[in-house]
Formats: sequence, C-alpha cells, structure tokens
Amino acid sequence: MDEKITHSKDVIRHGIDRYKDRIAVSCSWGKDSLVLLDLALQVDPTVPVFSLLTVYKPKETYEFVPLVIKHYNIHPRIYMVADAIPPILKHHDVPVILLPADDYKRAEEHSGRTTGHKLYVSDPQRCCDLLKVAAKEYAIKDMKLEAWFSGLRNTEGQTRLTATEIEAVSPIETKINPLLTWTEQEIWQYITTNNLPIHPWYKKVFPDGRRIRSLGCEPCTVPVFDYESERDGRWRNTKKQAGECGIHTRKDEGP
Repeated sequence: MDEKITHSKDVIRHGIDRYKDRIAVSCSWGKDSLVLLDLALQVDPTVPVFSLLTVYKPKETYEFVPLVIKHYNIHPRIYMVADAIPPILKHHDVPVILLPADDYKRAEEHSGRTTGHKLYVSDPQRCCDLLKVAAKEYAIKDMKLEAWFSGLRNTEGQTRLTATEIEAVSPIETKINPLLTWTEQEIWQYITTNNLPIHPWYKKVFPDGRRIRSLGCEPCTVPVFDYESERDGRWRNTKKQAGECGIHTRKDEGP
C-alpha cells in the first residue's frame, strides 16, 4: 500500500513538473476522486481542480461539494450545462460556470416527443455527450490545460482493464491516471486511514446487501452486490450498462 501511495505521488509530481500550470485534477466527488485529490494536494497544495456536474446529480452530491471544498480549502472550477446553479451550491456560495443548455434541451424534448422517455433512458450516450463530454471539452479549453489527472482505475470494470497510466486523448490533451493499479479495497483503506470525507451514498447498505460502489448521476446509478464489478450499477439495464460517459472513452474504442 505504501508503495502504491509513493508511486501515485511520483506520477502526480512528474505530471505537475512537466505541465506546470497547464495540468489540473479532475474531481467527480466520488471515492477515487477524493483519494486522487488528497494525494495531489499533498504534492502541490496549489494544483488546480475542476469538476463537471450535471442537472441529474443527486442532492447529496450537491451537499457534499461544499463540505469537501471547506475541508481542503480549495477553489475548484465547476462546470455545468444548466440554466441555473443548484440552490444548495448557491446557498453555500460555490461558484459554478454555467454552460448553454440549448442543445441538451432540444435533445430532451425530441426524446420525450418521439419515445416518451427522458433522454437518459432513450439515449444515455447522447445525454452524457451533451451534459458531461461537452462540459469537459469546454473546461479543458477554458483552463488552457494540456493534461489532467483522473481517478480512473483498471480494476473498476471491463471498460477500464486496458487503460494505461498515461493516455493521449488527442495530440494536445493527455490524461494521467495516478491510481490506475489501486483496488477498491485499497481506496477504502486509504480513505479510512486518512479520515477523508465520504459521500453519503457510499454509506447506504440496502436490505439485500447491495451498495453504491460507483457514483454517477441519480437516475443512472443503482446499488450492486459485492460479487459484481463496481461499475455494474451504472446505466443498469441499458446498452450502456457498466460503460463510460465518454470522458474516459478512448478514440479507438468508440462509445
């Protein structure tokens, strides 16, 4: 465990040394992101942090964000495709950069009219593209980044088995995965040992023993059994089950 912590810090340090102010930590407010954030801030307390929120995040996530911000005394740049800042974030004076929601609203209206379903049901990939991928691309340009740190691990599920520590997203964008070889157990061991903030959804245990093990948008996240993969609860019962929102999809893999 100590070796993995040291290695992850070395990866973060090398990334910051190489990219200077053109690299940032991506934070989703889930368990892996919190470990990544904690390690990165140990390496460089001034490292920039950015986050992508959606209108479908659970209220517990909106409530959790201010707690983490206060805990670490950080000032993340939060991007969100929406018409208004969620009241909880507004109440806590958390600044959010709102991005135009016109394309999403048009797609949502079309979905309702033609299928009778929300877009996240009829076409979850399109929903993710409009709410998350577009926001990520805007954030990269807005912050003038050439690289970013991700909490991705290759033990989370099938779509991440072949991920590498350094990934070229494009000729001008690199994604770095310092926690790549960590296991779910090691993530929780680090969180417990270091008393990191824990999103309340992880504390829920359902009557049949299922738990939330991978945190996403509320309608697209369900609890899973311990014998399942962590991400099996994402986009359950859709063609996108246990898949990716698109932010971590490599160009050679497709959606």
